[in-house]
Amino acid sequence: MKLFINLLLLIVFATSNSIACLHYPTSNKIKITEGLQEFFVFHDGENAHMILRTHVRSSQFPKEIAWVLPFPTLPAAYKEVDGPLFQELSQQFVSFESNSMQKGRGVTLGTDGGGAGIKVHDQVQVGGFQIQPIEILKDTGGDELNTWLQKNRFNPMPVDKQKRYLKKGAAFLAIRMKMNKPGETDVLSRPLHVMYPATSIAVPMLFTHEGRTFDIDIYVFSAKEMKTDLSKLYLNRVGSVPYSRERARPMIENIVGDRKGWITKYSGKELNSENRKLSQLKQDPVFSKADL
Repeated sequence: MKLFINLLLLIVFATSNSIACLHYPTSNKIKITEGLQEFFVFHDGENAHMILRTHVRSSQFPKEIAWVLPFPTLPAAYKEVDGPLFQELSQQFVSFESNSMQKGRGVTLGTDGGGAGIKVHDQVQVGGFQIQPIEILKDTGGDELNTWLQKNRFNPMPVDKQKRYLKKGAAFLAIRMKMNKPGETDVLSRPLHVMYPATSIAVPMLFTHEGRTFDIDIYVFSAKEMKTDLSKLYLNRVGSVPYSRERARPMIENIVGDRKGWITKYSGKELNSENRKLSQLKQDPVFSKADL
């Protein structure tokens, strides 16, 4: 939902020196770099769906990693997805270049530190993810959000990065993921599927610190071929492929089902580099329900 995800994920150290943003930070001891962030988004007519994962490298990772993701509303359900989903999606564009979802209820953990501006919901265990939803009750709840993040081993997010996401009814997901092999140096996070009520889907690409450079691929499922030009957001439209269920793409078909439509890919390279500063952009890439 670091859902994940800039967008894709606000990846941070799960230690007392952690930083909450969409990218792994650089510490005095460990150099962290982020590679490709991947998103798959669609709308089922009632709810928005976002599936995301990220690729990061380091000299050595801690025992768990964590991130924070902004959403316009409190998510209704979560699911850990098998990794081959994004391989299947990528393969659809070569010529151009299982469990039910879990509702937002779970074991209460770390719910202290709320206040009049935020509501910290019960933690949800979803596969290898621990997800702590934090609902924004007031547009002025940023200070309380940062206080909770600090108290629970996340560093605060700069106010200028918060403000476009800090709306009454919005939510931030504080997520932790246990490392399969502590000490490994190359990590591809497991995909996380987040479902939430919304009439549009915004990939939180701008929710990141300055100087954190990364690539991004966004796959969009829509009923009609999507031809939206996102070049002003540094995103290149790779192309569109028709979709119908053929029993040949089990991961995609398990998620999208029998509906017919199109899958469109947008790709951005070296975002936040000198020539692609995200601070110069006024909005995230947004896909409306009407387009989907």
